[in-house]
Amino acid sequence: MGIGESLQALVKKRERRACWFYGLWLAGYCVLGFIATAYAAVLGQDYRWAFCFFLVPAVVGCVQCRLPTVLGWAFLFVPTALLGVVALCLFPWVVKGALVTRDFGQLLAGALLLTVIGAILYGLIRYRPRGGGGNVGRT
Repeated sequence: MGIGESLQALVKKRERRACWFYGLWLAGYCVLGFIATAYAAVLGQDYRWAFCFFLVPAVVGCVQCRLPTVLGWAFLFVPTALLGVVALCLFPWVVKGALVTRDFGQLLAGALLLTVIGAILYGLIRYRPRGGGGNVGRT
């Protein structure tokens, strides 16, 4: 299999199985991007670079809703998985800080963040694009 055939397999349209999940991912991501961009703007920092940084995955998420491909799925999955690894590695410090300051709301927020990231990763794995092209019987 050559490079051209490999690229064609990555960008080949797959079945539109559970596109609702990509829409849900996109909605959550847009909220996160808005909060991060607005925070930079409120602080008086240059928010345009943050806006462009958050815009690229949002565009990929929109395309993935309409035209699911393996490449688009990987573009969404890899950064989300890296975010999950970072959150999991930082969680012991959150627990330690919550125990020292007796701020158990911080512990609850950290556990909720890990749960949400885990649910998103589970959904991305479960509803990854498979099969042939087009809409093959299921939506």
